[in-house]
Amino acid sequence: TGGIIAAPLFAKIMKEAHRDIPVHDFSRPDGIIELEVCLKSGLLPGGACKTVKLPFKRGTTPQETCQLCQ
Repeated sequence: TGGIIAAPLFAKIMKEAHRDIPVHDFSRPDGIIELEVCLKSGLLPGGACKTVKLPFKRGTTPQETCQLCQ
């Protein structure tokens, strides 16, 4: 598959292409917040959920709690 052959080659090419480019910090735009959500459903995590932090535009965050990972 592409992940076995193409991905390592792409990573090597990109690493070399960016070798002399300085690293810059990314500042979060106004109105963007980070929220921990359920990895599977993307909803607010319940007690059994594995979670991930994702960016959201303020006012667009999930309002319901995950029922998938019970």
